[in-house]
Amino acid sequence: MSFFWNQAPFVRLIFPFIGGILSGIYFKQPLSFLFWVIIFLIVTFISAILFKKIASNFKLRWFQGIIINIILICLGYQLVISNTSLHDQKHFSNYLKDNSTLIATLTEPLKDNPKSYQTTVEVNQIYTNNQSTTTNGKCIVYFKKDSTSTSLHYGDVILIHANPSSLESPKNPDEFNYKRYLSFHNIYHRLYLKPGDWSDLKKNNGNIILQTAYRIRFYLLGILNQHLPDQDELAVASALLLGYKNDLSDDLTNAYASSGAMHVLAVSGLHVGIIYILLNLSLTFLDKRKYGTQIKTIILILALWLYALITGLSPSVFRAATMFSFIIVGSSLKKYTNIYNTLCVSAFVLLLYDPYLIMQVGFQLSYLAVLGIVYLYPKLYNQFTINNWLLDKIWSITAVSIAAQIATFPLGLLYFHQFPVYFLISNLIVIPAATFILYFGISLFIVSQIAVLSNVVGIMLLYIIKGLNYCIFLFEGFPYSKIYGISITILDTWFIYFLIIGLIVFITTKRPWALAVTFGLAILLTTGNLLDNFKSHHQKKIIFYSIPKTTAICFVHGKKSTLTSNASLLNDEQKLLFHVKHNLWTLGIDQLEKISLDSSNQSYQTSDIFFRNNFIQFCDKKILLLNDPNFLTSVEPIEVDYLILSNNIKFKIENLSKIIHFKQLIIDSSNSYWYAKKITNECKRLKITYADVTRNALIMNI
Repeated sequence: MSFFWNQAPFVRLIFPFIGGILSGIYFKQPLSFLFWVIIFLIVTFISAILFKKIASNFKLRWFQGIIINIILICLGYQLVISNTSLHDQKHFSNYLKDNSTLIATLTEPLKDNPKSYQTTVEVNQIYTNNQSTTTNGKCIVYFKKDSTSTSLHYGDVILIHANPSSLESPKNPDEFNYKRYLSFHNIYHRLYLKPGDWSDLKKNNGNIILQTAYRIRFYLLGILNQHLPDQDELAVASALLLGYKNDLSDDLTNAYASSGAMHVLAVSGLHVGIIYILLNLSLTFLDKRKYGTQIKTIILILALWLYALITGLSPSVFRAATMFSFIIVGSSLKKYTNIYNTLCVSAFVLLLYDPYLIMQVGFQLSYLAVLGIVYLYPKLYNQFTINNWLLDKIWSITAVSIAAQIATFPLGLLYFHQFPVYFLISNLIVIPAATFILYFGISLFIVSQIAVLSNVVGIMLLYIIKGLNYCIFLFEGFPYSKIYGISITILDTWFIYFLIIGLIVFITTKRPWALAVTFGLAILLTTGNLLDNFKSHHQKKIIFYSIPKTTAICFVHGKKSTLTSNASLLNDEQKLLFHVKHNLWTLGIDQLEKISLDSSNQSYQTSDIFFRNNFIQFCDKKILLLNDPNFLTSVEPIEVDYLILSNNIKFKIENLSKIIHFKQLIIDSSNSYWYAKKITNECKRLKITYADVTRNALIMNI
């Protein structure tokens, strides 16, 4: 064990450093004295080393260790604060006025959304009352599609005659926290721009290296477009080869996710590893030449980073290029390199560059997958000795897939709520296919100017991708291709990881205590799930979801639920997934019925709920949904528990309360903000109990 720690010192150093980073992310408050604390600790550490009696005394080594750990914790914390642009006094949000004009630079190419173009800008200056202030800070911008916005590119400088607004927190329970996600990228504001809200100032003002990389990328996309006429094949090639995922359809994305092959559509360690192997083999002739090793090292590193730039320098490929750069340098020095130390060094360097990377799902999954492969793959692979070459390769890929899956599936359950059942089978096809696609794709780029060769290579590339897509959709069509709707907490995730570690320790060491700990963790995890299940069976709730321009009411009884909404929401799986389904999974719902509000004379009845026209009775609660002004012309005074106002229905609350006697008024999210504000003011004046769902979802326990 001491040999391992000597060979991998960064394994010990990375944990306090990450601890400091996480403290900074969750605590968030700048500590002005922390910089001086770090300086004091560094001086103390150096003094301890120079003082011979302390430095040479083995019993006092703990003192130096404690100081190093405290320094790393403080350094991690301070890095987060220093990398949080919102703490900078020059952040543009500190200078915004009603009449402000912004000068901003596009920091990435436009992304083509269905109704807009999306990009990120850096706000460089703000003009207010003829005074200019130099600023910084990023903002996400949506341009309305027109001929002018289409011409925008990375590095362009624009003049903006509108003020960004702060990003909103999620309005619904368990909804994806887009605000938090963007904050990890130092983005806290957004802006919607129409023609006339902005104008061009200057073209091509970005980083020359990135500009060149993006131009090369779009040039290569043009080559793929020429040789791959089918949209799905073009989308897969663009994503797999160049990291360009704008053309991927929802059906294609879902199919790859269901089969456990989604990782090939995001340029990552797999792709960089394949490129590295190809280049390394191609340059073996340099090994026997003078200075050949040094030349090979330079070529490999430059090639990997060029590929990283062309693919958009995404966090995943940036991580992979960094890690392989350390491996290449270590190999060139002909020194023993501990892979765990290399991984930790690469993680340390990446987190020094951007401490918020620790919160990115890709970062976590990437390093866990590599750790799983490095540690578990040899143990799994060596369980069988296979003499047949083909069967040996099949077992090798299978062992890699199992190792990576064991290391990452708890996080997959936490973040994606699903588990691909056929991942072993799909990876036997996906990994070799991805290798061939990369090789043929690079060959196509090289021979693109030679018509005969490029046509032949293009046809081969097309049919490989066609075959891959066919297999992926085939796997998706298999029964139970994925276990869907799993909901676990962060605490559950830790329990699962500790359980896995306990099992591995017991299998490798045969220590009884490891088995006892594993059983104990399994019992705790099972007990927690049984308690959650008991709560799910006995719950009764009415949930009013906050979805713009939409009425959405969910009645929950036990593990069953009924969702009442517009057909546009009920038929939109992506929208349901984003706003509703994560919450239902958390509640343990395994049965969902849908009732559309778009049909007239609607009638629905179960043991829990009665729904007819605009009247709803759930358990002992009576509800009236008011969305049509003509509805009240033929209605006699009635009494309900909840009155729901929908679709900006025009009624004075004072007059309405004379016809309908209700305990609580609910303004659902189909109403506009101005209407909701008007009604809430009237309710306050009349002292009527109300809830405004346009701002946040409402959950009522019955």
